[in-house]
Amino acid sequence: AREPRPAPAPIRRRSSNYRAYATEPHAK
Repeated sequence: AREPRPAPAPIRRRSSNYRAYATEPHAK
C-alpha cells in the first residue's frame, strides 16, 4: 500500500526551532 509522506517539512511548528530543522527537515 502507499505510505503518506510525513510531510515536506514541518515548518509550521515552534518558530524557536525553525532554524533547527530549517536545515534538517528530517531532524525531528
